[in-house]
Amino acid sequence: MFSAKQLDLIGDTVGTMGMPEVFYGFNHLYIANPDKDVLLEFSPAHALSLAAFAKQALLLRGDHKDSSLEEKVSKQLSVDDEDKRLNMIDLRPKLIEVKEASFWKKKDMSKVKDFKQIEIISDWTYSTPYKGSVFRLSKQASRVKMETSL
Repeated sequence: MFSAKQLDLIGDTVGTMGMPEVFYGFNHLYIANPDKDVLLEFSPAHALSLAAFAKQALLLRGDHKDSSLEEKVSKQLSVDDEDKRLNMIDLRPKLIEVKEASFWKKKDMSKVKDFKQIEIISDWTYSTPYKGSVFRLSKQASRVKMETSL
């Protein structure tokens, strides 16, 4: 389990509005096939980063893509082209809302003094389209060896 300091450090990189109170960031699952030069990795940090709408927009495949947002996000995030191509997402999870959300959305807030609309940049439930990350084993072998002491 991550300490508060570790949560702060990773919080800066995942791009969500906040971090969950409990986060098992050291847990990883690696499945490697050296003959095919393929590594399948399941990482809590990668999964959590896909709760951010900007990262989802960058990796979304198909007709649902917002090209203007993708271009803006591509400049902010450093993603290798091959890694991006291998790890595209096909759909976004439906946003979960509380029962009274529609009531509050219809509320006229123009009369409220000092009302400030908050930009929602990530899913508050941390739902993600994450299905694992695929990499070239040859590019990631030294990192995996270092992280796993193998």
